[in-house]
Order: sequence, then structure tokens, then C-alpha cells
Amino acid sequence: MSAPSESTEAKALATYLNALVQYKQIICYTKTAQETFTTSWGIKMKQKAEGMQKGIPDYVILAKDKIIFLELKKQKGKRGGLNG
Repeated sequence: MSAPSESTEAKALATYLNALVQYKQIICYTKTAQETFTTSWGIKMKQKAEGMQKGIPDYVILAKDKIIFLELKKQKGKRGGLNG
């Protein structure tokens, strides 16, 4: 069985997080816009000037008493999972 794509896993995570929001287990969450790959140096410079930073996690989750930073990772050739 092939490993699901990171996009497929991200959609499943969003569904789960939406349920947590609905049942008031977390306050809210957001996915950061870090997947803006480009080979254009002009665009890279513009993104950097606008505050784009390397090393920012994929998700920021606000719970009642904590902030959770989550990075979604997938092992090549293996079934993926969440590593935070």
C-alpha cells in the first residue's frame, strides 16, 4: 500500500481539528502559508521582505491553556504520520 500524500494527511488533520473546534476542545487553528516554492529570486526576496521565515511550523493550534505548534511530516516510502 502506498503512503498517502502530505496533502491527503493535511486534509485529514484539518477535518479532525475542525471537529475539535466544534466540540470546544480547542479554540481555533490555522495552517501557515509556508508552501510557496519558487525558483524566482525576485519572489524569494519579496517573500523574505514580507516576513516569510524558514522553520515555521505547518500549524498553530490555540487550546484553552496552551499554544501548540505542529509540523506535519511523512517518511518517504512509508505510511505517513503526524510528528509534532
